[in-house]
Amino acid sequence: MTKHSRQRMRQSVENGAGKRGPRRAKAEFLPLLSRAGEVASDRIDFLLMLAEAGLTEEWMQSITNQTADLIPMPAGFEHVSVRKSPVAGVGLFTNRSIGAGELIAPARRDRMRAPPGRYTNHARHPNARMVLLNQSDNTSDMDLVATRQIEAGDEVFIDYRQIGAIQGFAFDREKGLAYLRARLRRDDGYRHLESTIF
Repeated sequence: MTKHSRQRMRQSVENGAGKRGPRRAKAEFLPLLSRAGEVASDRIDFLLMLAEAGLTEEWMQSITNQTADLIPMPAGFEHVSVRKSPVAGVGLFTNRSIGAGELIAPARRDRMRAPPGRYTNHARHPNARMVLLNQSDNTSDMDLVATRQIEAGDEVFIDYRQIGAIQGFAFDREKGLAYLRARLRRDDGYRHLESTIF
């Protein structure tokens, strides 16, 4: 959603357009506008993370699309499902509330990725993190653990910098910011969010 279309939607909502009346329309649509801003902000932070590590979207997509190292969800974790995400493609969602510090699901077992190891999307303000079960071996089994309360139906997010650091990637913030500033100035769809990053 572009800045212009968000402004038109906000004006339409505030003017009470639609059959539901101004109060109900405002109550229903303003949270969507807010989430649209969060999604765009998460997308920009994803691009920043890639630039900081010197990676490309194509490289990241090739890693995501690998299937030779995938295993099914381990038994006992039916409260987690993969479905369409408003952020990117598909994502990982909880079907019940999960408390801070609670195991969400295994992400990697015997060097093979379970669905949480493949489908957990990036966010600027994540609600989970990956935890190595053997801190001295970055290829060891890994769990996805909540860092704060996650409500039933919520998407689970991690910061890819955290998992990248586990895998040995270095992140150069200044290099990433320089690249992102240049890209934002070229892309009208994200330009209005520049102030949220810088």
